[in-house]
Amino acid sequence: QNLAMLVWAYATLEVKHEELMDAVAFRLQQTGYLATFTPQGMANVVWAFAKLGYKNPDIMAMIAQEILQGDHLRRFSAQGLANIAWAFATLRIEEEGLLQALARHVTADGRLPEFTA
Repeated sequence: QNLAMLVWAYATLEVKHEELMDAVAFRLQQTGYLATFTPQGMANVVWAFAKLGYKNPDIMAMIAQEILQGDHLRRFSAQGLANIAWAFATLRIEEEGLLQALARHVTADGRLPEFTA
């Protein structure tokens, strides 16, 4: 999860390095690479993109599709799910399928009590 931690660090320090973010986006597009991320790693990447204002709808769509694969949503912590929703909202990227799946997962699967104020 080195890449996820790298972008998280830049975002935490609020260092906006466009060339680095473009390189990260390019790497994320490589076939099968997103599948190697942990749920926390994916949440960290989208959080970092949003924190830095790095808007790449194609990459965010790819990440949304990866999150929706199989039972991925079940593997995310409440914090991870909240970070994902926050990131898409902050970047104003409306991935309807992801937002609907998140809402269903949190309500129908009984995860709402895991969310703190």
